Amino acid sequence: LTGLLQLLFGANDFTSRLAPALVGTGMVVFVYWFYRRWLGRAGALAAASLMLLSPYVTYFARYIRHDILVIAFFLAALYAVLRYLEEPKDRYLLWLAAAEALMLSTMEISFIYLAILVGFLLLSLFLNNLRSQDWRWAALRSRPEFDLIVVLSTLGAFFSSPIALLLLNPIWNRLTGGSFVDLKVFDVQDYSWMSGPYAGHIWALLGGFSVIAVLIGLWWGRERWLKIAAVFGLLAIALYTTFMTHPSGLGSGLIGSLGYWLSQQAVARGTQPWYYYLIVFPLYEYLAILAGLAGASLAAMRWRKLNEMQRTFLGFVAWWGAAIFIGLTLAGEKMPWLSTHITLPF
Repeated sequence: LTGLLQLLFGANDFTSRLAPALVGTGMVVFVYWFYRRWLGRAGALAAASLMLLSPYVTYFARYIRHDILVIAFFLAALYAVLRYLEEPKDRYLLWLAAAEALMLSTMEISFIYLAILVGFLLLSLFLNNLRSQDWRWAALRSRPEFDLIVVLSTLGAFFSSPIALLLLNPIWNRLTGGSFVDLKVFDVQDYSWMSGPYAGHIWALLGGFSVIAVLIGLWWGRERWLKIAAVFGLLAIALYTTFMTHPSGLGSGLIGSLGYWLSQQAVARGTQPWYYYLIVFPLYEYLAILAGLAGASLAAMRWRKLNEMQRTFLGFVAWWGAAIFIGLTLAGEKMPWLSTHITLPF
């Protein structure tokens, strides 16, 4: 996106900041316009205003980084999830597939966002069936949460094969004295890992994850899943190959993206302490914290007056806030721009 803007208007400081600035501004409008069905007009206006006043959001929406872009795509994905829970129609699954492709093509924190979404949907599915006391397989499959879990998981699986190394490497080391795939091979600025000593294991993992994803998708709904996967695949392939001008980019996306991110956790760039966000977040985002606590208190007092979807949305926001904070605290790399992701749920 930035490259296109620079091609059209020249490479300078203005065009370098233009893409995140436009997306950040649009994100404020998007929250007010699309999320007011669950927040109400006053709540949506308050949320949009807080985003507009947020030091982190304002700064990094004028900074040539991908955090604001991936947050915007996540908000689009979340909207599709909530709308499908309200009204299970395939157009929202297609929207979700497009948003997921854009997320995974933008930044590796997308894997944390996917885990947050799938984790919440699993919890929601369990609680709904606990209330109904209907644990039949047919009842589980009929829930919209089930459809969303399948779509998010099968599409995300194409990019997630390196995560298996966290389990495989310790087992392989115990059996053979070496790693199944040493994560350090991904800590490079080239594609040497594609044909290196671990290449066979790397491509086998990708193949295994892909086959399982396809089989589950076809079992869930042959024609539905193929349409959804086509939207996802076309976007992801176009972006990772720079519109088919750089085919090797697809490998860097499917494997190298998460592989590199995992390899950096031990490096812990920034060398920040575990309590880093407990210091910097309140220092800059005290208004968001105060407003978030006030909003949570108001929601608790009016809980019985809220409809089911409003309760689901607020429950997700609480889950999102806790999960993103814990996830980024546990991650090895801690940086100022990552605080932007903690700001949004508040």
